[in-house]
Amino acid sequence: GFFILSICPVCGRRKKAYLLPNGLLRCFRSSCAAFRGNGGLPASEWAGPDFFDYHEDFGANDTQEPEFIDLVEAECLLYERIRNATGDAAFVVTPGCGKTRSAVAKATEEAGSRIVVYAFPNHRLIDEWMETAKSWTKDGVPVIHFYGRRDNPPVITCYHMDKVDEAIKLGYFPGKTVCPFCNDHPHRAKRRSYKSEGCPYYHQLDPLAVGGRKRRRGLVFCTTHQLPYLLSEDFPANRAYIDEQALSAMVQPARAIGFDELQTVVPFFSKEAQTVILRLRWAAETLQKETLQQGKKIGRLYTRQPGGTQWQGKPDLWAIAGISKERARLLLAEQLKFLLESSQMALMYEGINMTALQWLAVAVGEGIAWVHANVTKSTKHLSFMRMFKHHLPERTKLTVLDATSSREELWAIFGREFHLTEIHVRWMGRRVWVRQSMGKLKTSRMLEKDIKRHLSRLVEQLPPEVSRALLITHMPIEEKAIEILKALRPDIVWDSTHYFASRGLNAFQSVQAVLCFGTPVLSPGAAFDLAATLFPDDFQQQVQWVQHQNESELYQCAHRARFVRNPGRTLIVMGHYWPEHLLGKPDLVVDKRQNQHSENPKR
Repeated sequence: GFFILSICPVCGRRKKAYLLPNGLLRCFRSSCAAFRGNGGLPASEWAGPDFFDYHEDFGANDTQEPEFIDLVEAECLLYERIRNATGDAAFVVTPGCGKTRSAVAKATEEAGSRIVVYAFPNHRLIDEWMETAKSWTKDGVPVIHFYGRRDNPPVITCYHMDKVDEAIKLGYFPGKTVCPFCNDHPHRAKRRSYKSEGCPYYHQLDPLAVGGRKRRRGLVFCTTHQLPYLLSEDFPANRAYIDEQALSAMVQPARAIGFDELQTVVPFFSKEAQTVILRLRWAAETLQKETLQQGKKIGRLYTRQPGGTQWQGKPDLWAIAGISKERARLLLAEQLKFLLESSQMALMYEGINMTALQWLAVAVGEGIAWVHANVTKSTKHLSFMRMFKHHLPERTKLTVLDATSSREELWAIFGREFHLTEIHVRWMGRRVWVRQSMGKLKTSRMLEKDIKRHLSRLVEQLPPEVSRALLITHMPIEEKAIEILKALRPDIVWDSTHYFASRGLNAFQSVQAVLCFGTPVLSPGAAFDLAATLFPDDFQQQVQWVQHQNESELYQCAHRARFVRNPGRTLIVMGHYWPEHLLGKPDLVVDKRQNQHSENPKR
């Protein structure tokens, strides 16, 4: 466990620090000496040596793992902890320590007596593990690769995609509005009056009931995006494993709607309540005009003060609309509650856009909703947008695997307390930081000769014995950059990937060096919308969380080379930051801005 402190004993900020059982102090203030991102401060540093004279037993029962352990110990400890996990558990482990292997082994064991769901970031990873999982399960235990209706499956999963798409467009779940009335639904297809082979979507799960409905068992692989839709009160999964990217599975932007779609709900409100929607329309049109007059392409109005630096301090939507949020809630709340609790099938039949109702509910509630104006000389477009957070059934216990998550983030995402295990292994190799700003926007505007010039500087740092290397860069320039590298060093076999696309991949284990051309930076607008959804009342924590996401992505991508299993490899990063608490201290820093080189002594 940990203890939230009312005030940080180092920097004095209120409610920004917490204390671990071993006396380690961690603070969310980046300028604090106990900043969490730098590992925190032990009790001997923040409390002084006399602290232990009065607290002799402090930390005696400490269960915190050592900061770094060797790979063999890490593998054994990880396997033991995953096998013995009972409730909700999370594992923050250095990439390459075998967390997926240990988790799949445990999942196949559990699948012999119950239903277990295992979520990967993409279908490619599922394909990698399917055969292994089948070989580890007992005879007769089904292992299923589950596809959603819109996952581009290799076989048909729905005969009525036109109706499904229409329901999704209006903001309804197909499982509640289309499937129950479909002649191919399992419950209806059994009737003699319907000649149907049944629904291929539901047929995917038929093998789970081979031993009878009351003895359902098996292992179901799906993507993290599909997981919240698969797990429901109707699907009795006992445990779900989420292997990376839990955030993208649970928190997503809802489909944007225009004012025409918002207009569909107006007739179902009282005359007085309708004035609220009309005022919102007027505010949205005002935003559009001001954005055009100011010569900008994008404008936003949030329903509550946003965390994003670009929009912070600007008037909220209610201020422009000329009505208080409390007054709007009073006028809309009762009718919104009635409509949202009504039959979804009836609402869809009446042509009511469910996304519009949900947007209004968030706008007058506590969530994150906004109006987005996209303006050019030829087009003007208004969108009503919001963030959506899924909720998983409490009866399904979770095992979350990640390399960079935290207790605070897990609570914000799932609303659950997790038993957290942290296992860190130091990797031995050469680290080079070419310190130079190289963001996505800057690189996408570069001429080919400039890209070649910068890549030449990176190639200079490669050891002479390298025969295979991996390029990691921003998506818009990946193809061009890899062509240039192949021309610069044709003697090297080059692989490539881009940021935010390689979580969990094992395809690059054989490379001897990793070149990161640019450092990942999330789009501020999208990033702060996510951050504000997770930490709605703490702007400082939002800023720190966004920066942590950028650093985590660099760390995760770099470790596609599995550094902990392959000592002696080289990591070269050209970018404006180097997360020392994740990657360790660089052996060489090349600061092109000041034309300086600095070497660190051997660790």
